[in-house]
Amino acid sequence: MIHDNFSGVAAEFILKTAGVPFPRLSRLGAAHGDGREAKVYRAHFPASDIDGFSFFLVDVTVEEDGTVRLIEANTSNAALSSCGAGDDDRARHMAQAFEHRVPSGVSVVALLAFQPGFTHLPEWFSRAAAFARHLSARRSVELRAWNEMPGQESVSVICGPIPELASLVEVRGRKFFVHGREVVFLTNCNILPELVRLGKIARQKSGYACDLSTFHEGEAAALAHDKGCQQELARGTRIKPLDWREAADFAVAFDALDWFADQGLVAMAKMNAGSGGAGIQPFTPDLTNAPRSRRLEKLIKSARDKHGQMTDETLYPIRIFEFAKARPYPLHGKGHLWDLRVQVLVSPGRIDTRACVVRLCPAPFDGSYNWNSVVSNLTGRDPARAMQFMRAPGAHRRSMEGTVLEGLGMGERDMRHVLRGCAQWAAAAWRSGGETSMR
Repeated sequence: MIHDNFSGVAAEFILKTAGVPFPRLSRLGAAHGDGREAKVYRAHFPASDIDGFSFFLVDVTVEEDGTVRLIEANTSNAALSSCGAGDDDRARHMAQAFEHRVPSGVSVVALLAFQPGFTHLPEWFSRAAAFARHLSARRSVELRAWNEMPGQESVSVICGPIPELASLVEVRGRKFFVHGREVVFLTNCNILPELVRLGKIARQKSGYACDLSTFHEGEAAALAHDKGCQQELARGTRIKPLDWREAADFAVAFDALDWFADQGLVAMAKMNAGSGGAGIQPFTPDLTNAPRSRRLEKLIKSARDKHGQMTDETLYPIRIFEFAKARPYPLHGKGHLWDLRVQVLVSPGRIDTRACVVRLCPAPFDGSYNWNSVVSNLTGRDPARAMQFMRAPGAHRRSMEGTVLEGLGMGERDMRHVLRGCAQWAAAAWRSGGETSMR
């Protein structure tokens, strides 16, 4: 059996010794100056109609009036699930999903991918080791780098950056193979647009012409890149969906922004199949044609800079969303916008939620809607400073009214309300079967 001695803290010390900057996620939620630990907020919900596994990291925020809004839902591409409480629940859930889907006695591959330039490598590799350890209770398992050949093990857990793993993939029908062995489990659906750019698979409506059931999130992998459909799935839950529009080309995107301007709404435009903050731009109603056009061009350029020359194969549709303005989080006397990342584990008969981390926009909100004041994504920013803009959701203080979550302007009942909304959203995503044609 594989023994998991490669803990997140040890991995952090390895990178620190090597001089690689990164956020110390293991310290998030550690004792405050007065010795109080941040509380971990979890909630568990029955879901009798669910008979499989899926996974989401849902980003929400709360407006001044208490309305919960969905920023977006991430799937197995996303990080920061290790914040505060560690990551073994996610790794164990990965192993359970694998065992649920894969018969024993066959030699197979699990592909675990990360984005080039990824900041949170200690979390990622610790989770990969824990996943392999859980699988090794019943199977022979080896962790391997992308440039290693599988051996005699029944499960090869192959780890590496998306471009390198995508280059290894052979497509037969709707299934993936690596070194002649079937890929039966994958994480990080951002490998899909990379395979499109390489010409190995085709897009299919808002999804992909391949078997998505092998991803940790299952068929819901198709929802990862359809941010508009994600908003539709929020209807009827405790999360209020954002208004949104979809644009198949530059001209339609330009016209769609007119609608938001006519409504007096600030809008956020996002490329299809983006990651790490690339291909995102805010648009205020007062923008005239020339600056609006330049900002759209900037969005497209950032997408091409991150994803290469074939980006246009996956860039569209650009989706445009109503801007959700968070109740400001006070920091050094100024208010910052923020989002809360919630882990949602979907399993047969139940949904488990956990509040992971609050991400603050690095610049205070001053009404200008500049990029640093409205985008909380940490990718591409100085990793050594990232912890300045991350908070434990359970940092709290006592008051006459009860427990107050610091900075969020919420109480414990409000947090349970948010977690229930995320569970309701995930249940709707599961029931949709990954269907993205919900226009």
